[in-house]
Amino acid sequence: MVTDDLVSIIVTTYYRNQYLRGCLQSVFNQDYRPIEVIVVDDSGEAYAREVIDAFDDITYVALDQNRGAQAARNRGVKRASGAYVQFLDDDDRLTRDKIRRQMSVLRENPNVGVVTCGIEYESGWVECPPETVRSRPLEEALAFNNLWRYSTLLIRYPALREVMPLDEQAIGGGDAKLGIELARRTEHDFVDAPLVQAGEPDRRLGASWAALETLQRMINEYEQLYDEADSRVRHRACANINRLEGRLILQENSWSGAAITAYAKAVSAVPGYRKLTHGAELLASLFGRPGIRIGSRILTSARARRSRSIAGGGSGDSAEDSS
Repeated sequence: MVTDDLVSIIVTTYYRNQYLRGCLQSVFNQDYRPIEVIVVDDSGEAYAREVIDAFDDITYVALDQNRGAQAARNRGVKRASGAYVQFLDDDDRLTRDKIRRQMSVLRENPNVGVVTCGIEYESGWVECPPETVRSRPLEEALAFNNLWRYSTLLIRYPALREVMPLDEQAIGGGDAKLGIELARRTEHDFVDAPLVQAGEPDRRLGASWAALETLQRMINEYEQLYDEADSRVRHRACANINRLEGRLILQENSWSGAAITAYAKAVSAVPGYRKLTHGAELLASLFGRPGIRIGSRILTSARARRSRSIAGGGSGDSAEDSS
């Protein structure tokens, strides 16, 4: 039975108790009620039990074996009773007003099935959704815009039910597929603020070889949608795949010609004004992993200054596109 106004917050965890405590604290600090909290432990040995016991009113689902994050989310949805669903990774935290602000948007717009928001990384880098998330959500999802992160979304249960079960073969990159499937079925909106705090992207499952394979597979899986969309959408998607490949290579090697080639392919693929950012990454990649790290710090600092300027009344768009 689905309960009106109830938000089901589904937290998946796998041997990361050091993050889970802070994650759950941010959930119980929400200034919105009613909520239900469901923690799905994918360790196969109830590893998170000691953390769960420190909190009240948690539905704890300990899987009998490691089944993967997508399977854990599917199990959580089966236990959910809310009219709205919030997925949450165990190393993410919600700002106190996250649920309340997104619920306000959903209540004001009954045709909207998904509300996303911005995200702030540990480094201070802030990403907020572009206006096109509202006006052209399918194009943004097909371009693998990084803002379809599980933790940023608040989803009406009926919209989520249409795309269930989540693809359990998508080991990393599953949020990109969920974004496409939701965008095919319902209207989107966003809160122009970073309401999720997260670790750096390169440390996440979303930045893995498995995620790269998932995204590459999706280009073929959704070939018809790409053919129907503006050609620049496919180019942006390919550029994001190339960038991810370059980052992964440099995680394993201090310098690599293959990484430079990947970044060069991103520059070649990406359309228009976005070539500037991609070109800067290509230049940084010539100096290997140290170059990319320094370049990322410079870009992060610039984006953080820009975000503070916008928050203080400065001019400009809400955020740069992730691609």
